[in-house]
Amino acid sequence: MIKRLIKRVVVTGVGSPPGAAVATAFKRHGWLVMGVDHAFHPTHVHQFYLVSPVHHPGWVDELLLLVRRERSTLVVPTRREEFLPLARRQWEFPRAGASLYLPAPDTVEDVLDARLVSHRLRRAGLVAEEPWNERRRDDRTGRLFEAALCRDVGAPQVAPGCAVFELFDNGDAPVRAERRKDEAEVEAVAVQAAEALGVTGPATVHIRRDADGGLSVVEMTLSPCVHGPLANEVLNALERLWERDQPA
Repeated sequence: MIKRLIKRVVVTGVGSPPGAAVATAFKRHGWLVMGVDHAFHPTHVHQFYLVSPVHHPGWVDELLLLVRRERSTLVVPTRREEFLPLARRQWEFPRAGASLYLPAPDTVEDVLDARLVSHRLRRAGLVAEEPWNERRRDDRTGRLFEAALCRDVGAPQVAPGCAVFELFDNGDAPVRAERRKDEAEVEAVAVQAAEALGVTGPATVHIRRDADGGLSVVEMTLSPCVHGPLANEVLNALERLWERDQPA
């Protein structure tokens, strides 16, 4: 007899564009989506729960209580400020019945430190933009890409799931993301950046291609998407990790 897996996901920060994109993608893939946020009432989830702001000392406990009460089996954080408090207590989520894919707390702290990220990537042989160079970071020349991936522990250089979007920002409208399927070099740089920082699970890397074709890493986040949608490749890879970790 084949066991039916319970596909119940808690998506945090569903009031943000990344949270909405993640919730929509999981809903489309047949998951029961429970969205949480501290000040937003969305229509793109099956159930919505108001929780305390992330800086509240009981925020993680509220999520754990929700996971147990609703028998959730996966938690996907989407906001920058959520990653570290969740990483510090991520071992509690499998005990409550839900998978949570974040790197170790030390790695999360590294990723949140833009200067350290730039230094580590340069040591790994990658070109990384200087986070303190505001003029360069505001430069709109070249082409900007968003590479989303989901990397497993000990996986080879080819990520379990990776997708590339080109970003178009005219400065006064939401950033437009268009899918690009012929950007193997951008994918490779994104995977190398994740490997250099020891990042596992979902991540998104912004990469700039200069006029001469050179690629440089602009920034990295642990959200499965930022401006683009949650790509099927990334969602499928995340589902494979989740399926692997379900009890027999």
